[in-house]
Amino acid sequence: MILILFSSFSDMNFEKIAIKMTSKSAKNGFTTKIEGEIYYSSNGKMITYFTYPAEYITIANDKGEFLFYDQEKNTVFQSQNDALSSETSFFYFFLNNKKADLGLSDMGFVISNTTFEEGLTVTDWTPPIQIASQVGAIKLVHDRNNPIFMSYKDSNDMLIKKVYYYDYINMGGIAIPTSVTQIDYHSPIDSVITKISYSNVRLGNEVDDNLLNYEIPESAKVVTQDDAQKKK
Repeated sequence: MILILFSSFSDMNFEKIAIKMTSKSAKNGFTTKIEGEIYYSSNGKMITYFTYPAEYITIANDKGEFLFYDQEKNTVFQSQNDALSSETSFFYFFLNNKKADLGLSDMGFVISNTTFEEGLTVTDWTPPIQIASQVGAIKLVHDRNNPIFMSYKDSNDMLIKKVYYYDYINMGGIAIPTSVTQIDYHSPIDSVITKISYSNVRLGNEVDDNLLNYEIPESAKVVTQDDAQKKK
């Protein structure tokens, strides 16, 4: 697979980005909506200010360290998980030259087949043995340089997820999709459809450093997962 890649995030001479995010999920006729502002820097720090349906702040870094801060209660939940790393985020893949495989190579996936269909490049990926019992195969489709579709199957060859990337815009030479639709299949008759829209993009000096460099107050009370469960 030969793909002409854009320059990396750091090569574009801007080291920070801010963007508005709106997510709508539909399941069984019910719709939920989430809104927020995402701030991301080239050092891997990502802060999300959620504004709807509730106000709270999350902070993640490239080491998988994750903080969930409730300003109203002045409480913070801490977690360490590679799945929560900023390097698994939308921004990391598209701003750090990962469009060719969306991070699959870093996770140990290898290409098993490449085909060309109606001007599109289609690659099939095989998972590493460590996760082969969870993910059977991944298909990734590119239109020229840009990923437009991704699908996941489990070890039984059942479709478990589809992701569509579209409405690309060019930011300083980097093409980024402003719309992402994800379909999660929980069973052959049960699925969740989530559409995420990005808007109001700001780069470099347009980004508010005070928001990007936000620090959780030292007075915040640390809560555990057990504490959170007890309050439900």
